[in-house]
Amino acid sequence: DPSLAHARDALREFVATAELVAPRDPSSFEFLRSLAPQGPLIQGMDNAWLLPFDPAPGPATPGHFVHFFGRTLRRAPKAFIDDISRTTGLRPVRVDWMNWRRPRFVAHWNFMRMHRAIASARFVVTDAYHLVINSLNRRVPVVCLYDAEQSASDGSCADAKKRILMEQLGLQAWLVDVQAGEPLDQRVLQSLQQLSDADAETAWEGIDQRRAAYRSVLSSTLSSTLSSTLSSTLSS
Repeated sequence: DPSLAHARDALREFVATAELVAPRDPSSFEFLRSLAPQGPLIQGMDNAWLLPFDPAPGPATPGHFVHFFGRTLRRAPKAFIDDISRTTGLRPVRVDWMNWRRPRFVAHWNFMRMHRAIASARFVVTDAYHLVINSLNRRVPVVCLYDAEQSASDGSCADAKKRILMEQLGLQAWLVDVQAGEPLDQRVLQSLQQLSDADAETAWEGIDQRRAAYRSVLSSTLSSTLSSTLSSTLSS
């Protein structure tokens, strides 16, 4: 296919001329490395991991969990959320993660309001990739819902990126296939019980280490690039 050949050539040229290329998932990294083995490639992370936040508030009383569905389950019934609430005794709090109906000028205020709800939640249930990342940033357990059948055929986007993310972090226990039989509320709660506190702590520490290493590489690369740019500007 000539169009695919053109896309590969463009990607190869892009990598060869870049200061740094940091794909967020291993499959994209390996693909780019096959195109440009000598390119400035590192295994990166989604930049949402780098967002700084205030310290988390204490757990809410009597307690709540957060939920949002706008991807895999966008048009599916959500009655299982009420079932989770009845079983756990926790209050369900929905966040408007995609901001579909809110004006943009309140976006930051709304984002921080949602983050306060996430930070004090017992857990989060969602099918939205970046809500998963933001919850894990807060060290809050999160059940990531996806469609395994779609995940097998959509490359490293859509449902596949959620599977790839949870596998990268060793958190497959919190990954739930929406098509896999048993009542969804039961599978969500079972998934939360599968990972011990020690396993979760190991995952948090791994995330912290990866974030610190990635931030260090980005900082070094950007500082070097800025220094070179200023030097060239002053000498011209």
